[in-house]
Order: sequence, then C-alpha cells, then structure tokens
Amino acid sequence: IKISFLYAIINSILAAIITALYMTTNINLSFKQDFITLISFIVSLLISARTSNAYNRYLEGQNLWANLKLTALNMARFIRISIDDAKQRESFITLLICFIITIKDYLQYDSIERRKNKVGKNNDIIQTNGMRNIIDHVNKIDETENNEEGLQCLSGLERIDSSPMPFAYSTLLSVTTWIFSLSLSFQIVSDLQWLTVPIIFLSTLFLFGVIEIAKEIENPFGIDASDLTLEEFCEEIWDDAKFMMDIEDMDINNVCIEELECIKKVKELECIKKVKERREIPDDKNV
Repeated sequence: IKISFLYAIINSILAAIITALYMTTNINLSFKQDFITLISFIVSLLISARTSNAYNRYLEGQNLWANLKLTALNMARFIRISIDDAKQRESFITLLICFIITIKDYLQYDSIERRKNKVGKNNDIIQTNGMRNIIDHVNKIDETENNEEGLQCLSGLERIDSSPMPFAYSTLLSVTTWIFSLSLSFQIVSDLQWLTVPIIFLSTLFLFGVIEIAKEIENPFGIDASDLTLEEFCEEIWDDAKFMMDIEDMDINNVCIEELECIKKVKELECIKKVKERREIPDDKNV
C-alpha cells in the first residue's frame, strides 16, 4: 500500500504542473475524453481479472489448510485408537505436528529464519535414526486415504506458493494503468481545473492500491497482516491433537525443536548422498 501512496504523490505532482500550466498560461493541454473511455474499459477488465484471480488463490489456500487440518486430525484419531503404546503415540503425534509446521515453514521463508534462531544445536545422530524409525512405522500404518489427502493438500499449497502471476500480464496491467493515470489529468483539467490534483491523487491511490492488494493476497502464506495466520492454524491443530491424545504438559514450540532438527539432518544426509552419487557417475563412465 505504501507504494500506492508514492505513485499517487508522483502523479499528483504531474497533475499539479499540468493544471498550473493550463490555468496560468495559454498552453492548452486538454483533449477530448474519448480516449479515457477506451482505456478505462481495458484497465477495468485487467484489474478485475487480477483481483478475482488473487482472491481465488487466497480462498483456495484457506480451504487447503482447512483440509490439511481435517486430514491431520483424522490421522491423529487413527493413531489414538490403533496404537496402545503411549510413548509411540506421542512420537507419532509429534511427527504429525512437525509435518504441519514443516509445511508452514516451507511456505513462510521468514518464519524459517526466525525458527533457526530458536532451534538449538544438536549433533546426536541417534535422534536421526529414531526419526527414520518413526517414519518407517508411519509408512506401515494402513491409512492410505489420509496420506493421499495430505499429499494433495501439500501439492496444492506448493502450487499456490510457487506459481506467481505471469510476468507479461503483470507488465501489461502496470503499463496500461500508468497510461490511464497519466492521461487522466489532460482529459479532466478543462472541467475540474484545480480540483484535478486531488482527483488524480485519489484515483491513482485507488487504482494502484487495488493492484497492490491483489499482489499481497495472491500468495497468502507470508507474514503480512493480510496473509493467512498459519501460526494459529498450527496451534489449533496442536491443541485439538493434544486434547485427543490427552496430553496436557507439552508445548508446541518445545516439542517441535528436536523433531525439526532431526528432519533437517535427514534432508542434509539425503543431499550429501545425492551429491556423492552425481560425483560418482562421471567416474563410472570414464572407466
């Protein structure tokens, strides 16, 4: 929104110069309003399509998180009624919550940076092996429907996060809106005179404000005020799962630190393995 004020101020300064020249000199800078009718129609179509698409992405992201919450609670219910060992249930629920938080951190890059400062250093490889054992046990659970739903939600969230608006469309919208805003002063100065300046300021502010709002909500997984509150989503899932498992003395931040560190170690080991495999391929060919 701040950039909209900047654009409005710049365009208002230009409008003030045009109005001053029109009012104090014999220079006639006005022309007919036929052009404004055509360009306003084009701008309205482009802005309408942009805002509609952005709002649909926002709603889709909200629905995917709601489905992810439902899937997580269904899996928690399945774990609660299928596993008798309390420690194993606690490990599975911790893994499930950490999966949700990992998705949230993947979508929120800034949240990952903040969490890095909170996660303590832990070099115990035994925890990594324990994490692999938990994953193996989870894979043995016959809950394929919930697993598929969770993966579908994850792929949908990733698609929204990694597919921005096409550059050509954004460029066309920006250029067309600027042409409309800059030409508006020349077309209304003869009728409104000094009122042209505040009218130009408000119209530019509204036009670019709508465009900036669309940019904000087309990816609703950030940390701005207009984005989805993913932290609250995770806390709600944790509270519901904790109530379902009858766990009262565990905090979501304390639980997830060690498990997220284990997940990080697993990913690092996988990356190292891939790098080694890539390095070994040319050697095999040369042999």
